[in-house]
This record gives sequence, C-alpha cells and structure tokens, in this order.
Amino acid sequence: MSTPPKLAVATLILIELLLAGCDSTPALDQSNPGDCDYDYGQLMETNWSFYSQTWLPAGKDGESDVFQCVVLHRVESQQVTPGGEFTHDIAPVFGSVFRQDRNRSRDIHEYALKLPNDMYLGERDVSERAADDALSDANKPQLIIEDRDAGGTVVEASIWEWTEQTLSENSTFKSRGLFFGDAGVTVGSDQVTVLNRWRKSPRSEIAQRIVYVPRDRKSYYLREGTSRVVDPVTVDLVPLVMPDDAHLPTAEYPEKLVLAFYQHLPLIDPAWLAAMMSPDVQMAFETRDAKAFGCLADSRLIRVYVQDLDIYGQGIPQHIENKDATVTDKITVKSLCILNDGGQEIKQTVSVTWSVRWDWKVDSRTGTWQIVGAIDK
Repeated sequence: MSTPPKLAVATLILIELLLAGCDSTPALDQSNPGDCDYDYGQLMETNWSFYSQTWLPAGKDGESDVFQCVVLHRVESQQVTPGGEFTHDIAPVFGSVFRQDRNRSRDIHEYALKLPNDMYLGERDVSERAADDALSDANKPQLIIEDRDAGGTVVEASIWEWTEQTLSENSTFKSRGLFFGDAGVTVGSDQVTVLNRWRKSPRSEIAQRIVYVPRDRKSYYLREGTSRVVDPVTVDLVPLVMPDDAHLPTAEYPEKLVLAFYQHLPLIDPAWLAAMMSPDVQMAFETRDAKAFGCLADSRLIRVYVQDLDIYGQGIPQHIENKDATVTDKITVKSLCILNDGGQEIKQTVSVTWSVRWDWKVDSRTGTWQIVGAIDK
C-alpha cells in the first residue's frame, strides 16, 4: 500500500529534523512556535521555485499553540530574453499549509491549498494574512490569500477555512471563496467587493462594482463542492477616480458631474446642487419633478444604483478657437432606486437623459461643465 502524500511529507520532515539535530528543533517547539524557519523549499518538486513561507497564527488547539506555516511556490517559471514580451515576475503561484499534528507534536502535515478547477493562488505579488471576521460563522481564524498587480491593487483573493477531522491527516483547508477584479478586490467582514473596469466607456475610469455576502456567513460558494459563487447582492457602476466637489465643474468628462450627483443621492445638502446645475434644473429637482427625474426625486429614496451609462457628444474640443465656446453633451443613465414604502423596500428603475453644457470663456481661459437639462425617458 502506498504512503499517503500528507503522511509522507510529515515523515520526511520529521526524519530530516531528527538528522539535523537540535539546531532544527525550535521550528516545532511549542514554546517558540512563530519561527517557521524550516527549509520547506527542499520538499518541492524540482521544476518548482520557492516563493515564500510565512508563520500563520492558528489560535489554540486544546491546550497548546498550533504550529502552522504557509508555503508558496511558483510553477512554470518563464525563460525570456531582456526586452521580451513577458517577464519573470508573472508565473502561477500555488501553496500549502504545513501544520502541527495536535496529538503528535513532532509530526507536521502538509495541507494543499486547492482552488476549484485547479486555479492558482496568484501570479505576481502574492501574500497571505489571517482574519477572524471574513466569515463570521466559520472557524477562526480564516486564511486570506491575495494577489496584487504592479500598482499594488489586489486583483485576486481567496478565502480559506480550517476544517478539523478526527485524524489530522484527514483534516483540510477548504476554499470558501475565490474572486477576481482587475480594478480591485476587497475582502471585508461578511462582504467581498469586486471592481472590474467597465469597457463600454473606458475614458472616465468607470468600474462595475459587484458586492457579495456569504451563504450562511460561512461560504461564498453557492453550495458545498461547487465552484460557483453566490449571486451578488448589488451590481452598479462607480467612477474609480472622482474629483472633489470644487473641481467637478472643470473635470475632463461631463459624466463625472452626473455620476457625482448619483453618489450624493439621497441628497442631504441641497446647496450642493448650486454649483452643478443651472437654476431651473435645480428648482425642478427640489420640487421633485417626477417627469424629469423619476424616482431619483422621490422622498422615499434610500439608495440608488447606477446600472448603465451611454454618452453622446464630443466632450471638450481638442482645439479651442480664440473666442467663447459652448458644447452640450448628453448622458443617459439607467439606475435602480430603492424606496422605503411604509417600512418595505420596493425597487423602481429609471432612465434619465442629462444635458451637460461646457462653457469656455476666453477672457479667463477657463471651461466649466454644468447640468442644464434632465428628462425621464
């Protein structure tokens, strides 16, 4: 009968530690569990390259601290010439957790971090961290592994839970969620937010924001054993870059002004409208003109989500003649309103076409945008 891989690794580590003598003992010493200083790289396959190993807090198991070390490695390292299309910095990263047997303190077992469809943990800048509240009803702490792009943005994140079995070699680290977002992934308390760049109108750096909450606060997969994550609770469009209020009228693109309006809803300070809208449009909104704004002006509004955006117009002209100039673009925004109707949430959709005018004053050499019209389609 063949030896199970986890037991084989445990046996190999134990033999090498004994052969190495007392100098290697502190890595397993319960009084000094944080070293994680054993050379796990020597246990890898010859075509793998060592990436990192990090101590991972595991909390208390019975009466003793549990030794636990996350070890990552790269596979399929690229061989390229300088100036080539690819770089050595991008290669799939996989990993395992080496964990002390709770009943046999000298035994270490390897638990592979296996994602659905044999997906890798990252490919550029992979790191791990512990979290107690990523899944509030799962075993604590959870393991979070994140991959960052060249700019430091988290673009992949996976969530792991330790599941204890009677025999340590049968225990596992189970994947509880896998997320990708080319503009960012944020793992919070019982919530994951994914940002993906919106390709329909890339000029304004708009992203589709997708928010997930876990099933039973224990897993982000639709059911045990599947690779499909739960359906998102919200999906909307948000700008990745937004000028402050003082600079909104001079933004490069008029949709920034319109999206800022949606971000301010439900409106707390009506005075904000004065610098953004013409007086007649401001008056129409304050008097809750449903023909122009639909549910956006409804007094019951508690939230609004932008769902689609269409831009009609040229934006700021590339060449400005030595005279005053005016350009009017149209921005059509489809959104979902959440209304409080006697304590019950109801949903309404609305599509509003905004007229946004750019006025260039040659004397001051300044151009500003202003919302000058709105109509509910």
